[in-house]
Parts: sequence; C-alpha cells; structure tokens
Amino acid sequence: MQKNLTAVLARPEIKAKLNEMGSEVVALPAAAFGERIKSEHKRYEDIVRRFNIKAE
Repeated sequence: MQKNLTAVLARPEIKAKLNEMGSEVVALPAAAFGERIKSEHKRYEDIVRRFNIKAE
C-alpha cells in the first residue's frame, strides 16, 4: 500500500493540488512518518501550552 501511495503522491497533478490546498507532500516510510508525527506533536504541544490555546 505504501508503494502505491508514494507513487500517487509523486504525480505532479496530485502534488500540485495538495500544495494548493496548503498540504506539504512528504512520502515517508512508516517508521519515519511515526517519528515525524511525534516531532510535530511536541512542537504544537509547546505552542498550545505557551499561548494557552483551548479547543472550542
């Protein structure tokens, strides 16, 4: 499945549409993706705490 998803994300028209919608196209192996999610979570957790952001 990852191989197919990577192939689709590499298509210029798909990449362009996702970029247009504000998404960053990054195709990573599962382990690297997990690490990226952990890193992003930490980054945004710090921002949420610093600015006391609450869910509505």
